[in-house]
Amino acid sequence: MSDAPTLAALVLAGRRPGPPDPMESAEGVSHKAFIDIGGAPMIARVLKTLDAVDAVREVVVAAPAEAQERIRSLAGAKPLSFADAAATPATTVHEALTRSEGGLLVTTSDHPLLTPGMVRHFLKKLDPTAFSAAAACVDAATYLAAYPDTRRTFIRLSDLSFSGANLFWFKTDAAEPLLLFWRALEAKRKNPMAMASSIGISTLVLYAAGLMTSKRLFRAIAARTGVETRLVPLPQAEAAIDVDKPEDLILARRVFAERTAATPPAGPSASAHRGD
Repeated sequence: MSDAPTLAALVLAGRRPGPPDPMESAEGVSHKAFIDIGGAPMIARVLKTLDAVDAVREVVVAAPAEAQERIRSLAGAKPLSFADAAATPATTVHEALTRSEGGLLVTTSDHPLLTPGMVRHFLKKLDPTAFSAAAACVDAATYLAAYPDTRRTFIRLSDLSFSGANLFWFKTDAAEPLLLFWRALEAKRKNPMAMASSIGISTLVLYAAGLMTSKRLFRAIAARTGVETRLVPLPQAEAAIDVDKPEDLILARRVFAERTAATPPAGPSASAHRGD
């Protein structure tokens, strides 16, 4: 997709209704996106990454009104605007897609280890002529080789075990049926039988039996929605680390500190240090 038009990036920074997130209380912040990673809020790390990717034309942040002023102060050089954080992520993404041109890249505000290299790798693997939606992932072997002593949930297909990477792409004017299907599933999340019926019993049986391949999964999604989809494995294990719970935060801070320690110092000696 290197020669494709530029696209908008959507950063999901909504909040679930109800009491404050326990991590917000523990870290003393008004929104989880403002939790500190290496001296800057998590969302600042995400915005900085997107700012460094040439294919990203503009950034849209879906966040509560009370968080927007601070987020605006963290913006980089790219145009930044805000969208309402709808009741569910699928609704937020769907509404943003209907307003986008050239496609929509989606990530989350709690993904502070996301790098420009990860985003560029993902975008280069996209083929809008073959599919209309894609999700980045990290295969289990890649993740466990780097972080064998940490917990991570993997989706296990017969040909691929993977963890999501909170990085998605949707083709404008083509991926909408998939998002409508996702919205319908979210509406049924408290009714497992209704969700199972929507997904398809045969699909669930194949998955439970360990017979679901990635190609069968793509065919099942296409049969339900008419949208061709793909998974895009990323080579960086850190792409699978988002901050959902305290142990994720400990890991993210550790990884960021290791990255910082490995970064050559700025200044005249930097090129010699890099061996350029």
